[in-house]
Amino acid sequence: MVNTAHPAQRPGAVTVISVVLAFLAAADFGNAVAWNQSEVVAAASRYGLAVGGWVHTSILVISAVAALATAVGLWRMAPWARPSFIVWCFTVVAFDGWAMHSGLLRSPGTTSGEILVLGTIVILGGIYWFLAQALRWSARSGGQRKGP
Repeated sequence: MVNTAHPAQRPGAVTVISVVLAFLAAADFGNAVAWNQSEVVAAASRYGLAVGGWVHTSILVISAVAALATAVGLWRMAPWARPSFIVWCFTVVAFDGWAMHSGLLRSPGTTSGEILVLGTIVILGGIYWFLAQALRWSARSGGQRKGP
């Protein structure tokens, strides 16, 4: 594992991903609260959107916790950053699926929701691949960094 006393050993792109995930964690916590306010739910229901409620809030809170854990883990180059990133990826895909089912991604006659979910999976897979290369993670090493 990399010594956190020497931040130069953390790749710059990993630092950027860590900071972005920290901001996303704050946004998810904010959205979990904001989307359950009566004014937001009332405005959304006028358009036939099913927002708020425990499913929406649960996905956002789990996503926020996983994003924050991943941000801290990547910042510290900790071995548990990998599984927390995977959990965060699952919550993002679950949110996309929920949004598609609830009508937030409603586009009659199109497959825009499905394309968004598939695109999200491809992008998150690419980020995971990059992190795996940058941090030299492997399933066999239990998330420990290999090499010097």
